[in-house]
Amino acid sequence: MGNKNIPVSSNIEEYLSAVYDKDWFNAYKEYITGDHSETIRVNDLRISPEKLGERLLRDYKIETTPLDGIGNALRLEDPSNLAGKTLEHIMGLYYIQSLSSMIPPLVLDPQPTEQVLDMCSAPGSKSTMLSQMMRNRGTLICNEADYERAKSLIFNIDRTHSLNAAVTNYKGEQLPHYFYSSFDKVLVDAPCSGLGILHKKGEVSKWWNRNRMEALAETQYKLLVSAVKCCKPGGIIVYSTCTLTLEENEKVVDRILKRYPVEVLPFELPVASENGFTVYGEEALSPALAQSQRMIPWQINSEGFFVVKLRKTGEFENPLVKEEKLERIEFTPVNRIKKNFQILEDYFGIPTDEFLKYKYMFRSGDYYFLNDDFTGAHLPKILKAGSKLGAEDKYGNFILSSAAAQFFGSSITKNIIEINNLHDLTVYMQGLSFKVPEEFKGYRAVKYKGFVLGTAAVSEGKAKSRFPRSFRTQRIQFPDDVA
Repeated sequence: MGNKNIPVSSNIEEYLSAVYDKDWFNAYKEYITGDHSETIRVNDLRISPEKLGERLLRDYKIETTPLDGIGNALRLEDPSNLAGKTLEHIMGLYYIQSLSSMIPPLVLDPQPTEQVLDMCSAPGSKSTMLSQMMRNRGTLICNEADYERAKSLIFNIDRTHSLNAAVTNYKGEQLPHYFYSSFDKVLVDAPCSGLGILHKKGEVSKWWNRNRMEALAETQYKLLVSAVKCCKPGGIIVYSTCTLTLEENEKVVDRILKRYPVEVLPFELPVASENGFTVYGEEALSPALAQSQRMIPWQINSEGFFVVKLRKTGEFENPLVKEEKLERIEFTPVNRIKKNFQILEDYFGIPTDEFLKYKYMFRSGDYYFLNDDFTGAHLPKILKAGSKLGAEDKYGNFILSSAAAQFFGSSITKNIIEINNLHDLTVYMQGLSFKVPEEFKGYRAVKYKGFVLGTAAVSEGKAKSRFPRSFRTQRIQFPDDVA
């Protein structure tokens, strides 16, 4: 929905009318106050777009239409506004993401064998898309400077089971000290003044002014400098914003082109776009900026975005690398924990060979698993890497985490509780206890409609939910037919 009750400020009107023209601004204002449909990205590592579309229609009356040129993306007809409240959403089968937001990862085009940095990651739409495009392979460093926002990033990485992702919490300007010339590809989706998303964040209209915009442009420049330094020679950098100003887009890139060994690369988009500006008023900008692209909201029925693709063409002076602050990820030798794999095979039926496909690390009493080609030999302090497998208890048992039960769910064949009523489903997802047959004992996988939700601890005829705590705060709209 548009922000019909929030007027576009005079500051914004003056700027856009001057840079573009009055007719352009009128079209912008009409779009801002109109109605808009949502789009989602299907996690095809878990479910196909066709099967998800069938589930959403059957259980929630949400109609879906494939987006031309963008695989795994669907546009929704969701009159009851349920897309963010479904069980499938909380379980990571899809991510609510604007069409425009999907473009920067598509332009970066990360490959499964590559080392990739997402410099400004939260809340995680692009990070989880990068992970999905990499097929959970390679190494993806997701950095977020704001610690509180990093929590939402971790939540979404957990929800989508991004096994190749590690989360760091540094200012982007600091990253070259730890990752100088380290990455094949770098995404800088920079914080910006948000003129492309005013229909979603009407509060922008209250604070937007040229001083704030120019301050953001300086930060964006520093972030893009850091990206160039973190990228390997020959590597690719994609810079994007969700704003429409030239100060935060072409002019930032123009400064980089004048001072650093990078070149602009052409690229094609699956949506309508306009070439970047090469002249701003009386100021001539690099002709290469004609190869950057700006997406106009009403032309694509999505957010306004700017995207440019750069290649680092050479090296320059190495900054002081703070080696003393690097920490080594100590991967746990598989032989040390192989007995736990056998415990899980005996108890849940998950073949040991499934566990041998991953690397493991031990942190704060828990084992975590990552893709086997993750290369994080030296990292600055990380907030999270991989997904939690579980922990050993004092009796020598291995307790499978709910996250791991979800991930390995298709291989679980034993000790399962099947939920088939709305009451038990609601109770389980609230982290509470529900009744089960007296003969059930120990830990059980909890299953509903074909996929595993997590685990529960069972004793005396009651199953105590071990559904992930971070998921319990999410409001779920359960389908009427749960049988």
